[in-house]
Amino acid sequence: MKKDDQQRLMLNIIILVISGFILIFMLLGKFLSSGDPISFLFIENQENIVVVDKSNRVRENA
Repeated sequence: MKKDDQQRLMLNIIILVISGFILIFMLLGKFLSSGDPISFLFIENQENIVVVDKSNRVRENA
C-alpha cells in the first residue's frame, strides 16, 4: 500500500468517526428534547411514591 493511499484511508476513517459522533449526539438531543419530560421515580416508603419530572414539579401518588 502506498503512503498516499494510507493517508487517504486514515482521513476517510477519521471523517467517518467524527460524522458518526455528530449523528449520535444529534439523535440524543432530539430524543431528550422531544415529548414528555423525563421523570425520576423516588420511593420513600411503601405508601408514598414521589415522581419528579424535569421541570421540577412534584406529583405524589398515595
